[in-house]
Parts: sequence; C-alpha cells; structure tokens
Amino acid sequence: MKNFLILIGILAAIPCFAESGAVIGKVAELSGSAQDGSAQLAAESPVHAGDQITTAAGSRARILFDDQTAIQLGPDTEVKVVRVGKGATVIHLVRGGVLSRVKPQPKKSITPRFMVRTKSAVMGVRGTTFFVRQDAAKPAFLCVCEGTVDVTWRGHKTTRISHHHDAPVWLDQTQPSFTPDSQGPAHDDADIAALGTLLGASKP
Repeated sequence: MKNFLILIGILAAIPCFAESGAVIGKVAELSGSAQDGSAQLAAESPVHAGDQITTAAGSRARILFDDQTAIQLGPDTEVKVVRVGKGATVIHLVRGGVLSRVKPQPKKSITPRFMVRTKSAVMGVRGTTFFVRQDAAKPAFLCVCEGTVDVTWRGHKTTRISHHHDAPVWLDQTQPSFTPDSQGPAHDDADIAALGTLLGASKP
C-alpha cells in the first residue's frame, strides 16, 4: 500500500513525470469508430502515451498495451492514456466505461503497473479484471470482476476483492463510502474472455 500511495503522489505531478509520444500499445479491435483527438483510428493503429481517445455512440474499441494489459472502451467513452513512473500505465477516464484485464504480476511486485483514474478516485491493480464507469451526474461505478483492486478516493483507501463480479459498488462523490449495487452498468463475461484472448495471443 505504501508504494501505491507513492505512485498516487506521482500522479499529482503529471505531466512532469509522464512520458509523451512513445508507442505503448495498439488498437487490437474496433467496432464502429474511434478517434485520437481529430485523427480517426482503425484496427492496428498505434496508441501513444498522451493520446486522448474517444469512441462514438454504438462503438467499441479494444486496446492491447505492451505491459500485458488489455482494455475495452465502451460506446461514447473518452480516456487519456498516460505512461508514468517505471512503466505504469494510467487511464484517465473522462466519461463512459472501461473494462480492463491485467495479467498477474510476480508476487514480489507490490506496486500497481496499471491504474484507472476518474474525477474522484484512483484504482490500481497488479493482476485482475475490473470495470469502471464514469458519468457526469453520477459517482463512479466499480465492479471487480475477478481479483484485487486497490481504491483511493476522498482521502479513503481500501482494497476490493472479488471471485466473480462480487458486490459491485458506486463510489460516493461526497464521502468515503460504497453504495452496493446488485447489477450496475452493463459489462459481461464475453468481453472479458475476448480481452483474455488478446492477452494470450500477445508476446510475453
């Protein structure tokens, strides 16, 4: 947890410690349309540190990163991709939904290499599958589909552990509390399996 908090501190210094322009992944699959700024993306388009990626309504993009992480951007989703510290990838979720699958790190590694950041919370992982959604008028929604996610927001820090979509929650915007939700925004095991296929086909 100490190293996680150190990395949170580094995030506050972005862009000072952030890489920019380096190729760190690619668009593995695209259904519909997506853009990086004003540039139209396609399957096999490179993804760079600093890219601002937006999907259109009814569209979906799956991105494979070089750190053995795969994400799926749902319809009408906007993210900024940041590479910070010693290879940690951070997804700034502006709006919409992101499903992430991260290959497990060695047990000796205690610093998350992948994080999703919303307007009020940061979620860090070392090897897990989780879904985050952020809408303008609602708190962030989090479902740990499988594994462990460290969460910090509003000065509150906790760890969520799940075997299979256990206890999805909303992160309260005004106080450090979880609001349980039996279902929450849509995400499914077929998409999780598709991300797993991407990771399995990637080079170690």
